[in-house]
Formats: sequence, C-alpha cells, structure tokens
Amino acid sequence: MKDEMENLMTEGEPCRRYEASLETALEGAADAELAQHLSRCAGCAAALERAQMTSDWFRASRQSTAEADSMFVARVMSRIRGEQEVRATAGAFWIPVQLLASRLALGVGMVLLVLSLYVYKSAPRQIIGQQGARAEATGEFPQPPAQPADKDEVLASLSGSHDGY
Repeated sequence: MKDEMENLMTEGEPCRRYEASLETALEGAADAELAQHLSRCAGCAAALERAQMTSDWFRASRQSTAEADSMFVARVMSRIRGEQEVRATAGAFWIPVQLLASRLALGVGMVLLVLSLYVYKSAPRQIIGQQGARAEATGEFPQPPAQPADKDEVLASLSGSHDGY
C-alpha cells in the first residue's frame, strides 16, 4: 500500500481518497487530516494549488480590473455634448423651413384644385346645331356661309336683322 501511495505522490495526481476533501478545502473549510496529508502528498498539494489558481483566475476575469480614468470620461462626455449641440443647431435651422415648405405645398395644391374647378365650370359648352348634326351623321364637313354680295348685306348681317333684304 505504501508503494502505491509513493507512486501517486511522484506522479502529481491527487489521491482518490482525498478528492472530496480537496473540494471542501478549496471552498475554505480546513481539515486537520487533509492538512497532514497535503504536507506529505505532493500530488494532492499540486492539485489543490492548481484548483486555487484556476479559481483566482476565473474570479479575476469576471471582475473589471480597468477603471475608467476620470479625465477620459470627462473628455468623452464633453465631446458627446458638443456633437449633440452641433446637431441641434443644424437641425433647428431646417425645422421652420420644412414647416413652411409643407404649408406652401398644401396651399398651392388647394389653389390648383380651385382653379381647375373654376376653369371646368366656366368653359363654354359647344352646342352642336342641326347643320352640325347632319354633317356628323352624313360624314360631311359643314360649309362656311356664302360671302356677302354687297355692303348692304354685310351691314344687315352685322345688325342681325333681315327684314328688308
């Protein structure tokens, strides 16, 4: 049995009998028997040391070791505020322009609608007379009226009365 224990000590592996005790020792519970064994067994001592080192590394990796420098934070925040002010002043110019443009577009649209309705309603309607209807039905083009023969006919056509002529 002593030969087996010596083999375990030289290989650097923990003894199976003390594995559970090594876990409790890692958590902080001290055992007198384990302390005596660790002083004689290099494998268990090395295993406990490796476990403690791994635990320390894991805790260190979870904690933030690099604290932000107060001057660095102040410079970054100052630059952020400066960028916000630049954006706010540049945007402040365009807000009234956008509002004016939208109202102007709406007003122009309304004016165009009213004018188009007015033009549609006020356009003269063309009434097709009987001669035009006959021309459409027959496919002929209407003929212009004959030229007046003398000045009296011109004056009579302009006056609109055909009483004597």
